[in-house]
Amino acid sequence: MRTIAITAAALMLAAAAVGCSSNTSDDKPAKAPTSQPAKPTPTLDPTEARAACVDAIAKAIQDDNDPEETGDRPAECKSIADSDWLDAYMDGLHQRNQKNLDSLGGS
Repeated sequence: MRTIAITAAALMLAAAAVGCSSNTSDDKPAKAPTSQPAKPTPTLDPTEARAACVDAIAKAIQDDNDPEETGDRPAECKSIADSDWLDAYMDGLHQRNQKNLDSLGGS
């Protein structure tokens, strides 16, 4: 009997708590979000991406930050596959060497 009385009292308290909650909305429909949809990230043509990577490698080597020695690939090279990395690196090295030769007046 005592269990029934406690259960009944708990249910009445719970019902009172739910009944006392206030609804502050004015029953207006929710507004649609006003933010613009995300714009797609521009992607580079694979040829352009490789050229940007080669330029970044040449600059890094010129700045005495050789990616092969540091293990840090330039951000422009993130899309370059591991199988193409050595070719891009060698082209960047060649580009840096050619710029240095040109600055010395060599060919």
